[in-house]
Amino acid sequence: MLKGMIAAICTIVLALTAAVSASAENLKIGSSGSEVVRLQMNLNGLGYAKLVTDGIYGAATESAVCVFQSANNLTSDGIVGSKTQTAIKSIVLNLQTTLSSLGYNPGAADGVYGAQTTAAVKKFQSANRLTADGLAGYRTLDKLNSVSGRRSAYASTNTSVNTYSLAWDGSKTLYGFRISEFACKDGSDTILIDNKLAALLQDIQNHFGKKVQITSGYRTASYNTKVGGSANSLHTKGMAADISISGVAPREIARYAESLGAKGIGLYSTFVHVDTRTTKYYWNSGSQVSTFY
Repeated sequence: MLKGMIAAICTIVLALTAAVSASAENLKIGSSGSEVVRLQMNLNGLGYAKLVTDGIYGAATESAVCVFQSANNLTSDGIVGSKTQTAIKSIVLNLQTTLSSLGYNPGAADGVYGAQTTAAVKKFQSANRLTADGLAGYRTLDKLNSVSGRRSAYASTNTSVNTYSLAWDGSKTLYGFRISEFACKDGSDTILIDNKLAALLQDIQNHFGKKVQITSGYRTASYNTKVGGSANSLHTKGMAADISISGVAPREIARYAESLGAKGIGLYSTFVHVDTRTTKYYWNSGSQVSTFY
C-alpha cells in the first residue's frame, strides 16, 4: 500500500513539474493550451487584436504578438518568451490594480484580461466619456493614469458632520459650495453638513465642469416629514443631497458617483440622490438596483 501511495505522489509531482515546464516554455507557432488562451485574451483586451480565444497559436496570434512587441520596444519576432510574457502580464496587472484602487471591481489581480476586467473597463470608460468597448487601448490607459494620479476629494475625506448657522455661515464656502446651498427649504437657521458629502459633490462638479444644483440638502425633522421623507432619512443628519446638473442626464451623474465609490445613490427622472452611508444601497425610482451601468 505504501509503495502505491509513493507511486501516486511521484505521478502527481511529475505532472505538476511538466505543467510548470510547459507554462515556462516560449509560446510560438504550433503552441497550444491554456497559456495561449490567456495570451489571446490579454492581446484582445489590450486592443492589439480580435483573436478567437481557441488556445491555438496560429498566424493571427503571432501577428498580434509582433505588434505588441514593436509597440513596447521588444524584439518583434512573434515568440512569447519571458520578456514578452512579463510585459503583457505587468500591463494587465497594473490595469487591474488601478481599476480596483479607483473603486471599480476587475476581479482578482491575476494578470488575465477576463470578463470581469472587461466589465470594469467598460464602467470606467462610460464614467469618463470614452467609448465603452471594454478595450484598454492607449486612450483608456492614458485616462486611467490621469485619473489615478489625482486622488478624489471624496476618497480622501472622512465623514465629519458639522453644524452651521444660515445667518452667520451662509455665505461661507465648503468645497466650493456656499453653506446656504445646503440649507433646509423651510428657512431654518441650523444647517448640518457632512464634509464627505460636500467633497463628493465637488468631485462630481469638477468632473462635469458644470454647477451642481442642490435641490434638497439638510432637512429638519419636521420638514422631512412634510415632504414625505423616510423617518431615517440621511437628509436629517446632513449626510444626503438631491442634485442635478443642467444638460447632464441624471443617470450620467449616478454612474459617475458610483465610479467614485459612493455607497448611497438614488436615481430619479430629474435628479440624483447621493449620501455618505457606509453600506452600499442603490435604487432607481424606489426599486433597488446593483449598478447604474
